[in-house]
Amino acid sequence: FLVVVAGIFVGLQVNDWALERENRKQETAALERLLLESETIVAALDQQTKMTNRINRMRRAAVRFIDSEQVIPDDDLVLRVGINTLDRFPPFIPITAAYQELTSAGQMQLIRSADLREKIAIFHANVESHNRLSEIFSGEGEAFWRGYKRHVIWDYNPDSTTSDILLSTYNWETMRGDEDFILESIGKLRNQLVFEDSLQALRDLAIDMCESIGATINRACDPNLAGMASPTPD
Repeated sequence: FLVVVAGIFVGLQVNDWALERENRKQETAALERLLLESETIVAALDQQTKMTNRINRMRRAAVRFIDSEQVIPDDDLVLRVGINTLDRFPPFIPITAAYQELTSAGQMQLIRSADLREKIAIFHANVESHNRLSEIFSGEGEAFWRGYKRHVIWDYNPDSTTSDILLSTYNWETMRGDEDFILESIGKLRNQLVFEDSLQALRDLAIDMCESIGATINRACDPNLAGMASPTPD
């Protein structure tokens, strides 16, 4: 009887050991996939953050200009870009195939660290929150565009050999005399700065997630490996 009981006990222990070994193997594989995905996400957020920072400087300059009596510059490209993009709030759409597969299969529990699982979940929840902010801000542009159309005329350019077939004429004088449009523009700029803060917070969460995943499997989080983090001039 004791021999039989001992045999059963040893067999169960071997099975448990084999199962635990298989789980750890699957955990490592899952974390390696999540790390590669996180590196791609961080690289994409680096690019989008730099672009947003650069365009917001143009938006600040444009709003400052229409709310002043500054001399109209000969080259008003920065002002045009600033005004024309005030109502653009692009969502962030990360590649999340590995995360989606793990969650749909109920395999996130393979990751033993509850803290790491929480960091991953918080990041993805904040992506949804950021994109909801994009929807809200994008849905508040009707009054802005009504004012925009009062001061900007677009004409078809039949001689264009590129996709830029529209020519724009900006009436800066009437724009600066339109108090309602100026207030709308200031409100849009405020929303852009809130949106930029949200994007920066998302990037910080992505870096924390990526570094934590890497530390768990003794690998550094290197966004450059994703092949997407090319330098962007400020």
